[in-house]
Amino acid sequence: MLKITKVEDLSKTVITYLKEWQSPQSSFLGEIFSKEQEREMKRMRRRRSIGQGITWALYASITYFRRVLDLFERGLLGKKDSPFLLRGPLRAWREQLELLKKLLPHFRQVLKTRHSKKLFKDLKAAEQILKEAERHTEQLEKVVI
Repeated sequence: MLKITKVEDLSKTVITYLKEWQSPQSSFLGEIFSKEQEREMKRMRRRRSIGQGITWALYASITYFRRVLDLFERGLLGKKDSPFLLRGPLRAWREQLELLKKLLPHFRQVLKTRHSKKLFKDLKAAEQILKEAERHTEQLEKVVI
């Protein structure tokens, strides 16, 4: 996932990384940490980075869909002028549903290992919502085509 970053912040990050990489201490640290420890540190950094990207992307999506919902609730969008009747949003919605279906088994694996009943219950509810959304999407596709 990508994160929107200011040029100045990205520049600082790159400069800091390059300084650390070129410093004599980096070779010293290489002697301290085993290859396995280095792999573990990289794995943890990747996990944290991807987690931050997922969180940012999900909250951006949530914020936007809250705005869309607000427009529907205030009557500024309705059945005749729904953005979901356009092919672009419908295609994106379909792709989002397909991705969620592919991710559900991964969620299930994590939830089983953590034994979280509430999260597993939420996941089951999400699966039902996903099935219902698919049915409605199929109906919308018939209207748009």
